[in-house]
Amino acid sequence: MGRPLLSSLAFTALRSSTKIAYAYFLYDKKNDHQDEVVLTFSQAKNFKVCQSQSTFTKIKRELVQYGLLDPLDGGGLNAPAIFKVSNRWNRYGNEDFKDLKYKPGFSSKFFKDAMANPEKRQRIIQARHGVS
Repeated sequence: MGRPLLSSLAFTALRSSTKIAYAYFLYDKKNDHQDEVVLTFSQAKNFKVCQSQSTFTKIKRELVQYGLLDPLDGGGLNAPAIFKVSNRWNRYGNEDFKDLKYKPGFSSKFFKDAMANPEKRQRIIQARHGVS
């Protein structure tokens, strides 16, 4: 994290827990060429970033909202959400800021409920496997 980021409008707008989580997302980078990062809820709890899944979802949503991360895969069903480190934050507050939305992945509860409904089950199967 550099000085421009730390003094940016986007970074200063973040809650403290979100700033801490961002540092741990960056900790996932193994080299300067890696731009995809992951932080699981279990890791966030172990690092004392947050203690609830709902808070963790708010943190990820905030990092996307302010342009520090771009969502690549929402994860779910024991697969982590994958993000790309973004520089959109440097345009935050300007007219040309590109607004992206974070869409959480499917939890096992959602999946269980959806698979119990024949119509939803068929849509999930079709979307995943292209089967009618």
